[in-house]
Amino acid sequence: MKHILCPTFVVLLLVHCVQAAEVPFIELRGHTENRSAYLSPDGQKIVTVNREYTVQLWEAESGEELHTWKGMFRVFLPGEKVILAAGWDKDTGIEDTRIWEIDSGKEYVFPGRWGQIFHDGKKVATTTDHNVHIWDTESRRELFVLSGRLDSFSPDGKTIITSVDNTARIWDGESGKELRKLEGRAGFVHSAFFSPDGLKIVTESGGDPEDDMNTVYRTVQIWDAESGEELYTLKGWVRRFFKDGQIVTEDGTGTVHVRDANSGKVVYALKGWFIVFSPDEKKIVTRDAGTSRIWDAESGKELLKL
Repeated sequence: MKHILCPTFVVLLLVHCVQAAEVPFIELRGHTENRSAYLSPDGQKIVTVNREYTVQLWEAESGEELHTWKGMFRVFLPGEKVILAAGWDKDTGIEDTRIWEIDSGKEYVFPGRWGQIFHDGKKVATTTDHNVHIWDTESRRELFVLSGRLDSFSPDGKTIITSVDNTARIWDGESGKELRKLEGRAGFVHSAFFSPDGLKIVTESGGDPEDDMNTVYRTVQIWDAESGEELYTLKGWVRRFFKDGQIVTEDGTGTVHVRDANSGKVVYALKGWFIVFSPDEKKIVTRDAGTSRIWDAESGKELLKL
């Protein structure tokens, strides 16, 4: 999806270029204070969004305004002539998830806060206080309800993780059948997610259920996603999986550990708190008491101090 920034009140779409001195454009004149604009995957439609969460749909070639909705744009669903959006009533604070039909402009509302869309675009998950609702985006029908808070999908989109108090629950995304249950060693499970290859699951438990920033007492468990076998346990939290078979962890002591993801053994340690990887994952940036350090991700050697 192409993303067009809208710093002014008029969105300019370049249709084609004949000469550098004669660049045709289309003016989309609608609501003011545009926040952003999005181009549909087929390049035929444009969505613009303003600061009051009014969404307008435009014909890309002609600039004709097609529909206006209230809500927050999320995504054009693949293979569908619909838009997925989130709604919010500023007076009541009630959130919901919506589908907008591109051709007719009709709106369908799914109860529950915005959760996540399945990779194939055919199902969407919404959340209520203690449940995850799975909806069919074509029929607008609720398929099944899962217990717990929505954590993540597997990379292939076929499996869902929710957390319920001291457990992480693994569900089949097609049938809603519970596949297995993972027990948090330190109590309340704050988060659970898959590794990028889908072969491992990480759960983080412990501390105060109301305090997601309490990491000193956090216990991290690494599980085999297929069998549900616990592979090893760490203190702290997992910052990121990276490269082939390595993970970055922190334990609240101001040290970043790069570990072997299969065994949990430390490959090397870095001073500071993890900030970010370079896009090619060849460098790691940490910070410590006002000092930023850049490290070689292969060897752990310090390259630069800022």
